[in-house]
Amino acid sequence: MGLNEFSKAEEQFRASLIIRKKALPQGHHLIFVTKGERGICLLKQNNLIDAENFLLSSYEGGKTATGMEHSDINRILQYLIVLYEKKGENDKVFSYNEIFRNQSEN
Repeated sequence: MGLNEFSKAEEQFRASLIIRKKALPQGHHLIFVTKGERGICLLKQNNLIDAENFLLSSYEGGKTATGMEHSDINRILQYLIVLYEKKGENDKVFSYNEIFRNQSEN
């Protein structure tokens, strides 16, 4: 992803997610981190529907997953804000901005 090769990166995150789901217990924080990174790749490719699904799944699961760090949650929140800005869903932009600010203060 660092090379801006988002299609290739998304393929790698897809493969990683399959492996992690098989190897790790359900609800493991690395599964949610991987979902989030895949969602970011999809967002960078303007695949907003799939990006939203992965980012929301990552955020919701990550909030409850033991070991999901603030930096992981904050990264997902930032990209949810970008997603909803692109979609023009200002109410969600506002809501996630509030959550992000509160999360960052803790």
